[in-house]
Amino acid sequence: MTAIFTYLSACFFSAHADVWSDFKSKFLKADGAVIDSSTGNSHSEGQSYGLIFSVFFNDKESFDKILAWTDANLYNKETGLYNWAYKRNEADPVADKNNAFDGDLMIAFALIKAGELWNDK
Repeated sequence: MTAIFTYLSACFFSAHADVWSDFKSKFLKADGAVIDSSTGNSHSEGQSYGLIFSVFFNDKESFDKILAWTDANLYNKETGLYNWAYKRNEADPVADKNNAFDGDLMIAFALIKAGELWNDK
């Protein structure tokens, strides 16, 4: 199953590499934050999209940058999950320590797929 997934991903995404480039120019900051254009904030769900797209486009450099930012700014050591929102203009950007299940699930999926693609546990 993984081989099929990898093959289909490679076929589709290699033909659409400009989509990834466009996504990065619109939403990805140099530090690895994926920005919600409507609020200027970052969310675990948006970070997970960046991670998944990085895997699909075989862009380990972007993956590492996004993961580093996500771990540094959203990871909650007490729960082992990711806080759902990072609000840049707030005194405490992660005042709400709740997680979002979809963001956590997609981050886990991205980590699994990245481990398979780059042979890195």
